[in-house]
Amino acid sequence: MVIIVIHSIQKWLPFEKILENGIIKLKNNSYIMILKIKPINYNLKSNLEKEAILNSYKLFLKSFNFNIQIIIKSQKQDLSNHIIKIINSQKKESQIIKNISNKYLENIEKIKLISKSDSEQFFIIINQPQENNKEEICIDQLNEKYLKIKKVELIKCGKGARIAAEREQWSDGVNTLCVRPGVVIVYDRNYVTNETLRKHGVKVIEIPSCELSRGRGGPHCMSMALERED
Repeated sequence: MVIIVIHSIQKWLPFEKILENGIIKLKNNSYIMILKIKPINYNLKSNLEKEAILNSYKLFLKSFNFNIQIIIKSQKQDLSNHIIKIINSQKKESQIIKNISNKYLENIEKIKLISKSDSEQFFIIINQPQENNKEEICIDQLNEKYLKIKKVELIKCGKGARIAAEREQWSDGVNTLCVRPGVVIVYDRNYVTNETLRKHGVKVIEIPSCELSRGRGGPHCMSMALERED
């Protein structure tokens, strides 16, 4: 007699248990936390905003002393209901609006043909191996990593105001030299960005920049570390 053992899908999943606080314990005696990230439409941003986003992302990655995993989940988007809604709304619109709607529908069909109508979700996974520690200690260490990610606040050049941001970005408002945590050397001409840094608890040391800024470089670019200790 042949005995066939049917295993449930749970046997193949790497999860041992899910704790009440959302932390997952894996079968390899490590703990993970999954964070869902809200995306932005990078292509709709101006060149200045794109540069600021990339610089902020670099700083984001440099601010951690532990590993993170970034996961992007793509899923085919069903646009049928959206198309039906547009077609129904055309009945009460003028001919001009109908023509615009038809061109928009044609564009949607083109996007569907080249398979670009996908929705994407973004996640960050942080991990904490158990090693010889108790579960409570591992959970505390994992929460500490999570708070480091959660507390990262991006300070925008020119306080995010477009005119001030464009002016002060050009005069190296974000090109600061950090001499120790919470202390930076900056150009005095970027007063909006400097005041924003102060409001966030950063000690700002201003230096004259009327001539230095002509050379297209900030305090960070004009400095070199001779020796650095971790």
